[in-house]
Amino acid sequence: MVDTQSPDQGKKRKRPEAEEETSTRTKRARHETTTEGPSKRATVEESLPEEAPRDTQAQSELATLQARILELEARDRARAKELAYFQAALRDCREEVVSLRARAQARPPAPSPLEDQVKWNRLWSTLTSMRQVMREEGAAVRAQQRQLESQQRQLESQQRLLDERILFDGVAIRGEQREIRRLRTEVRESTESVVESLAYVYHQLLARFGEAMG
Repeated sequence: MVDTQSPDQGKKRKRPEAEEETSTRTKRARHETTTEGPSKRATVEESLPEEAPRDTQAQSELATLQARILELEARDRARAKELAYFQAALRDCREEVVSLRARAQARPPAPSPLEDQVKWNRLWSTLTSMRQVMREEGAAVRAQQRQLESQQRQLESQQRLLDERILFDGVAIRGEQREIRRLRTEVRESTESVVESLAYVYHQLLARFGEAMG
């Protein structure tokens, strides 16, 4: 049996916490404000794609598919055991047929005893039914194999989508962090400019007041 759990799944289980942290950073970024000059203010609203519900649904679907794959593998092993049993019985029947034919050829041409005829009929009926069962079992095994391969392809597709989504989220987070740093720099520079302007106006007013009082 193939172990379907991979090291990446441990990381995927941590996605809700990471997405919650991303949502928290997004809410904080929405309340960030910037000041461009003494009388102009702009509100910065940044948001990331809310992928948490879809990621949770995709992970649930992956878990369901993996459980289904394990179930199909168990059924496939059971089918293999049944086929091995039928193949062994078929070999026994063939050996018995060869033995009966050898005994029939060793006798002089005469009517077969009733016991041999009954045994032959029973073996022939068993062989025919076992061939039919083996054909049906073979068809069922092939159908299950095709279904397993289809679900495996679907699982790989879901895995690729999750990887792409994680990569996209990482790029978006880094871009938002750069934008936040840039806005903070602008706010700091604008604040320093306003403080300098207020200090200049204050000194001018103070000088004029001194002249008026002088």
